[in-house]
Amino acid sequence: MTALSIYYVNRGFCLAADGNVTDRFDGVLQVTKSSAQKIFNLQGSNYNLACAMSGEVSSDDLTYDIVREINSYTGEYSSFLEWCSSLGKKIQESLAKAKRDGKLTPYKPSATPTERENIIVDVYLVGYFRGTPVWNDIVFWHGINGVEFQVCNMRLINGLLIAGGAVKAPRLAQDGDERLAKYRNHLNQRPENISSIDDAANFVTAYVEVCCDPYSKEIDEDCKCLGGHIHVAEITTNGFRWRIPPKEKPAISGG
Repeated sequence: MTALSIYYVNRGFCLAADGNVTDRFDGVLQVTKSSAQKIFNLQGSNYNLACAMSGEVSSDDLTYDIVREINSYTGEYSSFLEWCSSLGKKIQESLAKAKRDGKLTPYKPSATPTERENIIVDVYLVGYFRGTPVWNDIVFWHGINGVEFQVCNMRLINGLLIAGGAVKAPRLAQDGDERLAKYRNHLNQRPENISSIDDAANFVTAYVEVCCDPYSKEIDEDCKCLGGHIHVAEITTNGFRWRIPPKEKPAISGG
């Protein structure tokens, strides 16, 4: 479970994520780490990207590790779709082996990633490819014929965002619940009124913070395992910059 938000404005992208990692013990979901890094910078000769991930990013024994797969990726392609598709195939091979070895949580397969439970991992890629702003998501799921993936291209418009983790607590904050009042103004900013990187950063930070708030954990089941060290990044034509750096900093770079 991850609290994650990404916001695009014409001046760039902002991303925020919580730091908790969970695992299931005797059927009960428990927090095993509170300072995990879930946002990374990827750089190559023709791209500068921010990458965020949620889901089964690695196995306990690290025999498969999506971060490691991305770290070793050196693809150079003329289009961002080709670049993402090639990366997707590399990760798919790693996940397929992990599934054969029993490292992935088993779920009933589906033809499409329409059910949250069937999704293995989401990889979000935003930033600049050949100088052009881009946003693609790669979703991996338990398919009918094994691990499958799909590259989803996001059409960029000012105010485009994703916010994943919880629904009830952020909605209560927006609707005026006094116990979550400190998040209200930032969460209620209308997309047409958000034009600066600062505004975008305030929104994504507030969203992740409200998901991790102690009161939210009491009233929203989806928030119970969210929390830990929140990290926030931006990526613009000037490059990648941490607004709130992670506590753990594995190096990521592309070819």
